[in-house]
Amino acid sequence: MGDRKKRSATRAQEAQLRVAIAATDGRHGLVWSATLHGHDLYAGTADQAFQFAYHESGKGHVHFSRRKDRLVMPPSVPIAHIAGAQKVGGWAVERPKWGYKPKPDTAYRKTAVLHEISGLCPPTIDLWLLEANRSDLADGILHRISRDGDILATLHIDAAVPELFAVVWAFPAAVVERAIEGLMRTKAEADAKAGLPSN
Repeated sequence: MGDRKKRSATRAQEAQLRVAIAATDGRHGLVWSATLHGHDLYAGTADQAFQFAYHESGKGHVHFSRRKDRLVMPPSVPIAHIAGAQKVGGWAVERPKWGYKPKPDTAYRKTAVLHEISGLCPPTIDLWLLEANRSDLADGILHRISRDGDILATLHIDAAVPELFAVVWAFPAAVVERAIEGLMRTKAEADAKAGLPSN
């Protein structure tokens, strides 16, 4: 009986992650959200340009605002049976929906508020589902990301099953600048080999 009660409570869970931007004039804009409703996960950008659904059965699909149909994803592990860490996807921090009012954090609702973003490369939001009661999984993800990027915020709901974990991170400006310089150098070399004038 105890197991049945625990399973029902988990099935009825609702956990929410939000990422917002704070403007200098005090306004807030919602950028991205993820909601675990029972064992169905919905995540995407606030402008609804890219929405992802991952269902209890393990089936998933993606909606793009510019397409009338949806892309069906290959079947994956049912959400209730997640073991270890499973990355769900990544989204760029852009196009906030202004007028958002952040709510206080609770055990099942977490919000990261960033300052207005500028720079060569917008930050990224990575969303993960984590096996319950495995704090080492989140630590491992943060360690891997911090080797290449700057971590701007983390959101973790460990009361949900599976746990919801999101990391907002960005490549340092120097890394982006070096990558752009490398691409420009490669293009110049290819143009020179082809006998094209340099720009």
